[in-house]
Amino acid sequence: MTFLFVVSCSLFIHVAADAALWKLGDPLVPCGTVASGKTSCGYYDVIQLIQNIIAFLLWLAAPIATLLFAYAGFLYLTARDDEGQVKIAHQIFIDVLVGVFIMVSAFLIVYIITDRLLQDPYRSSLPLEKPRI
Repeated sequence: MTFLFVVSCSLFIHVAADAALWKLGDPLVPCGTVASGKTSCGYYDVIQLIQNIIAFLLWLAAPIATLLFAYAGFLYLTARDDEGQVKIAHQIFIDVLVGVFIMVSAFLIVYIITDRLLQDPYRSSLPLEKPRI
């Protein structure tokens, strides 16, 4: 049961991270670099940079949260009769769960605000909604 919960949380974070236009291997800065092909930066590039940074941090957070869940599970399984270790494991579970909730909530808030500030050609769509053309 716990394994399924950990896997589903990890996949949910990755789905949220994939919602932005940034993908692994792409530059975080959308302009002013050789890789981007744009020489100057504007307002929409700054907004896109914010979205890229949030997507990168979410992408990075998924394996960290998974490792912390696994560590807490290891502590819980090896606790035997040590109630102090069980309390530590439970606290890690709760802290990671709250952290994941805060990260995904922050992503959605920032995504919604930055999406409303961008014009149509610059907007990215969430995976659950119909892509804009």
